Order: sequence, then structure tokens, then C-alpha cells
Amino acid sequence: MLAAFASAPQPPVLGAPQATEQIVFTGAELERLEALAARSARPVARILADAVRFYFEFHQADGFGWTAHVHDPLVTAHALTGEFASTRPLPVDVELAGTLTRGQTVGDELGRWGRGPTVEPLDEVRPAEFVEHLLGTLEAGLG
Repeated sequence: MLAAFASAPQPPVLGAPQATEQIVFTGAELERLEALAARSARPVARILADAVRFYFEFHQADGFGWTAHVHDPLVTAHALTGEFASTRPLPVDVELAGTLTRGQTVGDELGRWGRGPTVEPLDEVRPAEFVEHLLGTLEAGLG
């Protein structure tokens, strides 16, 4: 499935959960979003704060505490800037026949498949730097 990317001039970046789940908003970040929504004339600021609050409530109800993971903004920021994480080439494919892993995306960390890289997963994420960048960007653009 991902094998077609082996011949791409630039492999796509993969934002796997183990990378994107490092971006965690706590109550302090939610308060910043709420304050932004309260002072902004732009409706999207309120929509964004409400959406993040929904994820806080979801995580709380699911037993993970009053937090929210912010996945997509990290991947988007990396695609635009190349910052906030490194990447590394890796052969990755979707397991189609495994009894325990069917449908899962699997990387060949040990090089046993004998295939070239198909994607570049995000690696070595800098969560604090990214969260501050994201909130600062939102405050500057929506404030």
C-alpha cells in the first residue's frame, strides 16, 4: 500500500501517534485558548476553544485526565516549516494478513524487509516549543 512512495522524490511525512501524542494541552493551554476566544471578534476562535474543550472532556471521561492531544497542528506545522520535529527514512507498510496486526501500519525498524524507505515518520518532537509556537501564532492571528 505504501510501497508506491519508495520511488517518490521525497517520501511523505508520517505523523504517527507516538509522535503527535507528545503534543499535550493542559488546563493552562485551554485557559489561553478560552481567553483568546473571549477577546477575539473572530468566530473561529470560539469554535477552536470549544473543539479543544471537547477533547479535554473526552479524555477526562476516558480516564486520561483533563488534557487534550493536539495531533494535526504538529503535522501541519512540520509540513510548512520543517520545524518542531525531525524525521527519519523508514520502510512502512500496512499489514494485510496478520492475525493480531491486520490493518495496522507497521515500520521495519530492523531492516529485515530489504525494502527502501517509504515514509519519513516524525521523530524527536519538541513539544514545549511547538505548543508555545502554536498558541502564540493563534493569539497573533486571531487576537
